[in-house]
Amino acid sequence: MEKITVVHYNEIATKGGNRAFFEKYLIDNINKHIAGISKKKAERKYGRLIIRDCSDKLNDVLGKIPGISGFGSGLSCDLDLDCIKQTALKIASPKEVYRINTSRQNKTFKLKSPEISKEIAEFLHKNGKNADHKDYTKELFVEVCDKEAYLFEGSHNGLGGLPVGTTGKVLCLLSGGIDSPVSAFLSIKRGCSVDYIHFFNDTINSKSALAKIKKLVEQLNIYQNGAKLFVVPFKDLQKEIILKVPSKYRMIVYKRFMFKLANILAFREKYKAVITGDNLGQVASQTLENINTTYDASKKPIIHPVIGLDKLEIIQIAKKIGTYEISILPYEDCCSLLISAHPETRSKLTEIEEFEKEINRELLIKAIKSAEKIKYN
Repeated sequence: MEKITVVHYNEIATKGGNRAFFEKYLIDNINKHIAGISKKKAERKYGRLIIRDCSDKLNDVLGKIPGISGFGSGLSCDLDLDCIKQTALKIASPKEVYRINTSRQNKTFKLKSPEISKEIAEFLHKNGKNADHKDYTKELFVEVCDKEAYLFEGSHNGLGGLPVGTTGKVLCLLSGGIDSPVSAFLSIKRGCSVDYIHFFNDTINSKSALAKIKKLVEQLNIYQNGAKLFVVPFKDLQKEIILKVPSKYRMIVYKRFMFKLANILAFREKYKAVITGDNLGQVASQTLENINTTYDASKKPIIHPVIGLDKLEIIQIAKKIGTYEISILPYEDCCSLLISAHPETRSKLTEIEEFEKEINRELLIKAIKSAEKIKYN
């Protein structure tokens, strides 16, 4: 018998000829995440991943790795029925009633799955443990593979999705609010490797405000293990917009310049797309007309994972991933200077482009050159 953690994945198994590509990323990601927790590494065994170790700390980390559908801690043993029954007895608690759930990948094994479950249940009963197929408190999973069997009690749900890195590198516009961190997480869950860009006005935003942004990235980094944050000074460009653009159009022009700055960085750093926390109809700048106008400023594709969610759905995700409590911390929002009492909700691109001609484009290059890059391991 040997301690093991069995890791399962669902979506990766549907990838056909590309399955090995996704499995490799998942194995590498798991091994990076657990490096400081276990001396063992994940290995592919019979359509699942095995880590020859188990602990609560390991479970906590595995529950935050995209690509994993579920996992369980238990024991491995030889392909021998008596050994399988003894292993089940060792795992089983007298306080629980077990449903034995057997899957037999190895079709040469002498008993079929229902027969193995029956043998184990009867053996547990004879040795003072409880098993019942219908009235049970916990499941005992038995996986009979080619050269060994894996047994584990219960099962933990994973995040699902795809392994980080399999769909490419993207850049997320990160504000101090609730929506953009959730968009970043949902992109991570779909296999994106996410870095961040934040626009900072040092005459308005305090050091504590920037600390909040850094804390958000630290929390999101739990799910992908390795990110960069670009802090772009926006004071001079913001002054120019306030000076030369009528108040009802400022937020639209502001967002367009955010996309222009993000694009400069995206082409330089080879990001495939830009992520936003836009949510349709939530504020004046997020009407269909204004979204169309602002997105026109980007040559890179724009991904907006929360576009169709309502605010409560976004908040629920934020609470689940640990960003909500950070996002609601006080934050001096430099956008407040740009908000009009009566903002334009149906902007016209040609009109906005005329206002933009008055803006000094050298300020864009200056802002990117002055950006601070912060790396997270």
